[in-house]
Amino acid sequence: MKHSIFSAALIGATLLMPAAHAAGYLHIEDIPGESRAPGHEDWIDILTMSESVAMPDNSGAGRRTGAAQSSGITITRQMDISSPYLMNAVVRGTRFDEVTIDFTGRTPSGAVEPYYSVELRNAVITSVSTNIAEDSFEEELTLQYENITWTVHEPRGEDHSTEWNRSQNTSTAPRVRPLPTRAQ
Repeated sequence: MKHSIFSAALIGATLLMPAAHAAGYLHIEDIPGESRAPGHEDWIDILTMSESVAMPDNSGAGRRTGAAQSSGITITRQMDISSPYLMNAVVRGTRFDEVTIDFTGRTPSGAVEPYYSVELRNAVITSVSTNIAEDSFEEELTLQYENITWTVHEPRGEDHSTEWNRSQNTSTAPRVRPLPTRAQ
């Protein structure tokens, strides 16, 4: 049996903002996107993101039996100008120093605010699958990475984050970064 870790942060991220108003963006160096959203201009618009991190255990003993495992990050998106660049990155095995995924949502007052961010370091796109149907031109891409940082942004201004070095299987304790106090 596997126990998921970091699931509380992921669930918390989805509860902070109404899902109907969520928007996702992907930034990969040297790959152009078509987003025109303020703060995410020229990023790649994304529809969905999924990931799974699990820790194998000794059935019934509740003991750790190995390193945490990741399925990688899977992203679904509409085809756009970035599609050929993403395919090229797969066939060349291009490594990217940093990849950033941001999700924003609308607050009850209508303001657009960040609520979940993922930063990958030493990342590679391992696959791109194209799905074309009647009125749908979608792609699914999978990213693998050496290091990851998950951050949930609270509406009141605090960031809650943790990092994981996948190759060394080490992580930082979750930390909170409050907004700096403003001079009055």
